[in-house]
Amino acid sequence: MFPGDHLDGFSQQCTWFAHPTDGYVYLLTTGFQRDKEAILQRVPQDSILNPDAYETYGATGEGEQQQWAWGNDPTPVLGGHVGEMCLRIVGDKWVLTWFNAGLYRVDMLLANSPEEIRTPAYAETILWGCGWGQEDHERVAQLYGPYILPGSTLDDLHLLCSQWNTGAGWPYHVQQYRVEGVRRAMESLA
Repeated sequence: MFPGDHLDGFSQQCTWFAHPTDGYVYLLTTGFQRDKEAILQRVPQDSILNPDAYETYGATGEGEQQQWAWGNDPTPVLGGHVGEMCLRIVGDKWVLTWFNAGLYRVDMLLANSPEEIRTPAYAETILWGCGWGQEDHERVAQLYGPYILPGSTLDDLHLLCSQWNTGAGWPYHVQQYRVEGVRRAMESLA
């Protein structure tokens, strides 16, 4: 629906989720090459197919004068080299999992709203990348694509994580991971 250079290439890959009450679908988008940060967009639920209805979230000003608002030019809300992402509401939190390509790991954050993704209430690395033959319950060789399974809770979060040995062409598969106690960990920081 959008050309590859739309928003300077920051709209090639996305994850989205509909807000349960405000009528918008929120999107985190980035480039396909895993070399960009991520930006936040929104669109009215009944206008998803209208490219002109999309609105970006961004900042104007600097330091104490900085103001974030919808309708501004996009400003990255998630730093680093962002790969595949999954945005969902789990319990009462917006949960984002993503392949942090720059640090070769899967990270997770929890926010109270889509706008707060830039300053999350909680963030943690949940899987680490490694070489083939070095895998264990926290380390995955050539990992990417951490997707939250429906039915997950903050006490019992389930992810699907892809794995592909591109050198040998096999294996290519998806593994399920269970992350327990996220709510307890988040509350211990409060």
